Amino acid sequence: MSLIAVLAACGSAPVGPGFYRVERGDTVSKVARANRTSAQNIARWNNLTDPNAIEVGQVL
Repeated sequence: MSLIAVLAACGSAPVGPGFYRVERGDTVSKVARANRTSAQNIARWNNLTDPNAIEVGQVL
């Protein structure tokens, strides 16, 4: 099994530029601030119907 496959199975595979993997304690607002954008943009770009329902490991 390749390293990428192992990391993907663990949920810690690297994500490409312009993407972010949600970590424990993250909120859409926190991710938005860290990326100098708005929570509304993050929600829209990711088709989030409920911005409060992001999960650890989810890629935005």
